[in-house]
Amino acid sequence: MRRDIPDIIVMNITLSGLDGYSVVRELAKDPRTSSIPLVLIVSNPASQHIFTQDMQTAVKSFLSKPFSIQELVSSVQYVFLSRGLN
Repeated sequence: MRRDIPDIIVMNITLSGLDGYSVVRELAKDPRTSSIPLVLIVSNPASQHIFTQDMQTAVKSFLSKPFSIQELVSSVQYVFLSRGLN
């Protein structure tokens, strides 16, 4: 069975029962998901420095809580436009 691969992943780095940083690392290591751009939602803007160079390749944008719907839409639009997606 074929699984669809998303065009973008928007995720909260603080996940219930999961380590968001580990999820990002796993996505970056898997050839099927490594090119999917990530928009990460963080509680503390200072936590952005935790991402290694490998992880930053997929991370295209950060949103710091709280954020507005317009900030979310702008981040997603930026990623789509930079990749030539509509």
